Amino acid sequence: MRLPTYVINGKEMIDEDHSTELIYKAYEKGIDYFDTAPYYCDCMSEKLVGKALKKVRQRIKIATKLPWEHITSKDEVRIWVEKSLKELDTDYIDFYQLWSLKADGYYNFCIKCGIMDELLRLKNEGLIHHLGFSFHNEPDDVYKILDDNELLETMLIRNNIYYDHCRKQIDYAYDKGIGIINMGAFCSFTPEPTEFRKLASENGYNPYELALKYLLQNNKYTCILSSFNSIERLEKTFGFLDNIDLDYKC
Repeated sequence: MRLPTYVINGKEMIDEDHSTELIYKAYEKGIDYFDTAPYYCDCMSEKLVGKALKKVRQRIKIATKLPWEHITSKDEVRIWVEKSLKELDTDYIDFYQLWSLKADGYYNFCIKCGIMDELLRLKNEGLIHHLGFSFHNEPDDVYKILDDNELLETMLIRNNIYYDHCRKQIDYAYDKGIGIINMGAFCSFTPEPTEFRKLASENGYNPYELALKYLLQNNKYTCILSSFNSIERLEKTFGFLDNIDLDYKC
């Protein structure tokens, strides 16, 4: 969600050259799952992810999203998918997610109005490999979505050591065989809460190291996302990983 920028006449612009360099550097460091969406980074994210990773496309996975609340009928689903395919400069999308799904929207719109049928059709055509959803809403909505679910395979959800409101829902999804992708590893840490900063210090970590450690100890996560807007930030996060002792329980 974050890429390098520069400012011209007071306006922040995406730095395309540094962005593609950063994305490819992440791949070189061993990252093989890249999360994007049509509206990220001034609508430039998909294009830059596709450009940076074109020559290694077969070695990585790309996830992007359908802004389902912005469409009015199932006929628009193919338009959005084809637009993302064009921006990403790829023949297929590995993980296609319903963006910020709500329980009532899933049942009353995505299912009843044929959105899921159209997504299944596109999946059968090979344009999409896996269907999922991202989640930003009331935790108990997860139960309602998954109880109505026949097609969704992954869930992108925010949970971390400070905002740990969705642990039960993550357990529930895991038990149903859903692949769980964590986002927001460092959310709510600016500034770091005093008690959390103290806990990290007492155990020889900085807050970001402890936040990563907390997530890495949970084997129910298939993938943990982190965003970078510079190579320096990328290198720093990998440095955190080198310093983490997973034997210490937090």
